[in-house]
Amino acid sequence: MVKMLKLGIIGMNEGNGHPYSWSAICNGYDPEYMQDCPFPTIPQYLSEKKFPDDAIKCAKVTHIWTQDRTISQHIARSANIAHIVDKKEEMIGKVDAILLARDDYENHLINSEIFIEAGLPIYIDKPLAIHRKKAEEILLKEKEKGQIFSCSALKYATEYNLAKDRLKRVGKIKSIHAVVMKSWEKYAIHVIDPILRLIGYHHLIQSSTVTKSDGAVHVNYLTQDDVLINITVVEEAIYLPFRITLIGTDDYMELEMKDTFLAFKSSLEKFIGIVTRKEAPLSHEEMLKTVEFIEAGI
Repeated sequence: MVKMLKLGIIGMNEGNGHPYSWSAICNGYDPEYMQDCPFPTIPQYLSEKKFPDDAIKCAKVTHIWTQDRTISQHIARSANIAHIVDKKEEMIGKVDAILLARDDYENHLINSEIFIEAGLPIYIDKPLAIHRKKAEEILLKEKEKGQIFSCSALKYATEYNLAKDRLKRVGKIKSIHAVVMKSWEKYAIHVIDPILRLIGYHHLIQSSTVTKSDGAVHVNYLTQDDVLINITVVEEAIYLPFRITLIGTDDYMELEMKDTFLAFKSSLEKFIGIVTRKEAPLSHEEMLKTVEFIEAGI
């Protein structure tokens, strides 16, 4: 019989609903409580799935900590989490791995260090950092290879991964365009990670230019392999799809992520696979290269 992995989840910061969504993807959810989730898209896409069929089968979120016990209680009731702790460190010895479901990157080291020191595998929500030096500082804390996992969940979105088999149709990629909403620091990674996974993390930035206007950031990269990458972030857009356009010598391809649930589920399954030694860990090169692309746009 396969052992059920016990996960502890850490939340919560402004604008990030991952403690609700990640927990529900593992545990299922209670519609009565989840309808009051402060992120209405979460109960919406959860309602489109079938539980327990669509839940992750081999892991459960068993413990939760947030800075406010009232918030912890609501998340726990919404996503069927059995235990609420008053101090993060109470999870040590009770769970097999940690989900740091906060994207306040400036606090990632302080929120993760105690678990890294304890040897627990940890999924640190995107971005790991916005400067390579800080990312290296966190990664150097690892007690063993692969202990830290951090990426955009969209890196594993089905809509982007299916495209890899069709890339030959495009020919030699010459240009890539993507537009996303909200902040550069937290949301550019949602297209940077999938782009780098598609074209390879070996691509080095030869040059980059940043143009900022009121509420928008536009970054042009030229890689040493002569690929031009254009990413625009519009901070106050009501809605923009996560769309990536690849333009090659033979054709072009437009990729759009549409299933948020499946992207989150796939990234969680990747992390669980690493924890259970069924998947190869993310390399430091991958995580640091993503941070380099973020830093170049600041």
